[in-house]
Amino acid sequence: MKTQPLFVAGLRLLVCLLSTSSFAQPGNPDIFFSGNGYLLETVLSQQHNVGIRTLVQPDGKIVVGAAVYGSDIQEFTSILRFLPNGDTDPAFNGNAPVSFQISQKELYMQDMALLPDGKLLVCVNVYNLNNALYTPTLFRLLPDGSLDPDFGGAAGKSFPAISGFNNLQYRCLKVQSDGKIVVAGYATPDTPNANEQLALFRLLSNGMPDPAFSSDGFAATPVGSSYASVSGVEIQADGKIVVAGTGVVNGLEDFAVARFTSSGMLDAGFDGDGIGLYSMSDLNDRSAGICVQNDGKLVLGGYANFGSGGTGSNFAALRLNANGAPDASFDGDGKVVISASDQSDGARSILLQPDGKIVLGGYTYNDASYYDVALVRLYPDGTPDNSFGGDGISTFPFSTNNSDIIYGMALQPDGKIIATGLVRVDQYNQILLARFVSGIVVDAPEVPAVLGEISLYPNPVYGQGTLSYTLRDGTRVRADLYNAQGQLIQNVLQEEWRSAGKQVDVFTPAPHIPPGAYFVRLAAGQEVVMVPVFF
Repeated sequence: MKTQPLFVAGLRLLVCLLSTSSFAQPGNPDIFFSGNGYLLETVLSQQHNVGIRTLVQPDGKIVVGAAVYGSDIQEFTSILRFLPNGDTDPAFNGNAPVSFQISQKELYMQDMALLPDGKLLVCVNVYNLNNALYTPTLFRLLPDGSLDPDFGGAAGKSFPAISGFNNLQYRCLKVQSDGKIVVAGYATPDTPNANEQLALFRLLSNGMPDPAFSSDGFAATPVGSSYASVSGVEIQADGKIVVAGTGVVNGLEDFAVARFTSSGMLDAGFDGDGIGLYSMSDLNDRSAGICVQNDGKLVLGGYANFGSGGTGSNFAALRLNANGAPDASFDGDGKVVISASDQSDGARSILLQPDGKIVLGGYTYNDASYYDVALVRLYPDGTPDNSFGGDGISTFPFSTNNSDIIYGMALQPDGKIIATGLVRVDQYNQILLARFVSGIVVDAPEVPAVLGEISLYPNPVYGQGTLSYTLRDGTRVRADLYNAQGQLIQNVLQEEWRSAGKQVDVFTPAPHIPPGAYFVRLAAGQEVVMVPVFF
């Protein structure tokens, strides 16, 4: 039988069929990321490695802030950067993580923020093993991963002591449009039996306290009747700062929000005194983060306990009007509680999509008594989005007979969801980095076309196949073979730099590939083309 080159331009039908198959449905892992939608990474073997926060750069590169700890080491913080396809970035610290370690101190990863010039702020709490005190500290990395000598270098910038308070701690980080740095956290009054208070810090762009914020860059307030915790901070369009967390009312934990003016005072226009407390159940509730909608409404995610003694928990979301009152247009009373199992479920992160849908990322309890990664997506009115996982809930067991959890999420420029957390493998946790299909396309920049004419022959392939294509410009190229279900079969071409011009790559299919329709995913720079192939 005579075979002819198969040109991509004339093969739209099969590509469309493939793109609408089950692997591309909203809520599913994106198999074009690292071959199966996720990857596991370890900074230090034989220790616990956990992804705490993630963010996506404008160029699509993914940054993960991780905690590394174990019984025989001091905990430290590591920063990792990945290319958009999941490969580690060779341009970041020589293709290696950046780790922050100080003798006789433990460094607890808290948050990160990307600056407009490409530098990265890393927020940690430094715990002194000799005196059991915390020092809140920021580090700044240059785009290549090296420590910024203009921001304290390896020592970073620590917030100075505040009279009347001890054990200052950072928790969540945001950068204002004027470059000032806002950090929410905790502070404990220097009095007997004092409880932790919600604290807010504002720094100048050089890391020094901002004297225009409460005179010394520091503000603190009690929340509820006992201790307070912090889960998120956001800056409103009017410059006011909202902090989410948890406060205690009548002996039970509730969602809490405090709003401050740009000068560091509690805003009386929010719930009367600047502080709102919201019960999501008859037991303990804890918030995990906050987002600000374009209309000024606030959305919190977390979990609400149920059962005798709080034996179980559910995903929970709360939406507030700008004045702090629950929004009645959100499921009738501003509150949504969703069960993903009859045991313990909950959100550890919250994300607001450009279309107004709300994504909660966390965990659910499976029948084998382990946690699985779980995502919940809600419409703007609070009802579950049934296009996402079939019922608004997507769960994935990334480990076998062990647990996996999401701790942080971010949106890519193309609307896909990036998540980080942990997967337990044998005795140790490993860093999870996953990408999920969202089903939306946001205002992503147009991808420059570098691929010219493409052909694959013979087709069907017997013995060996040849992939021929033209590059209009020099770029990095990679090719992989997938089946019609979106499963990675084999690598066809390892990623490498290619100069402009005609390219010819010969590949040998793996033995015993069942006959049928497949496709080669050819990636050149940010451009991706799927080339149908038959065996």
